Amino acid sequence: VGCVWCLCDRALTIDGLQQQGFTYVCVGTGAYRSREVALAGENPAIWPSFQFLRRFNQGETLPLGRAVGVIGAGNTAMDCARAALRVPGVEQVTILYRRGERDMPAWREEVAEARHAGVEFRFWVNPERFDTDGTLTLRVMKPGEPDAQGRARPVTTEETTLLALDAVITAVGEEPDYAALAQMGIPLTGKGAPAVDLTTQETRSKHTQ
Repeated sequence: VGCVWCLCDRALTIDGLQQQGFTYVCVGTGAYRSREVALAGENPAIWPSFQFLRRFNQGETLPLGRAVGVIGAGNTAMDCARAALRVPGVEQVTILYRRGERDMPAWREEVAEARHAGVEFRFWVNPERFDTDGTLTLRVMKPGEPDAQGRARPVTTEETTLLALDAVITAVGEEPDYAALAQMGIPLTGKGAPAVDLTTQETRSKHTQ
């Protein structure tokens, strides 16, 4: 039995590791792909959270404009909002969340630090359209019945409101890059997730499908 832990070579494969004598391989790539947000309109100034944070941390000068909206309310959204405020030219950053303040999944200290930095918050709004003139159309939501976690389900209303923004950062969650796992030689199911043995939860090899 062997173990390997590395900052992976893009050409690394499970078969290659097994040929080196490793019996078991643990793949811990994490969930580093930003989930997409479907917005109508044709404004191209939409930044997925990880793309924005990666380029920000590399020291790039990012063309965000003066006013920025961040869709989401988790820790990544707070990180994006605070980072955006440090981009030259940005004067206002607003968190946009379709539920209420107490339902935010972000840690309380993350929220407090964002507020301290000057981030603004708008609750019970769901972005629907981002037009080329910078108009973001927000659907006003209202609290509904509790979900399985006890949070009020957001329910749409007939009301919309508008917000003028230069850029939008989407931070509504992260997911694994299953295509990268397939490239390493891990078979995927028809739904795109890794195929696993239901008894051991080990991924199946190409040779045992």
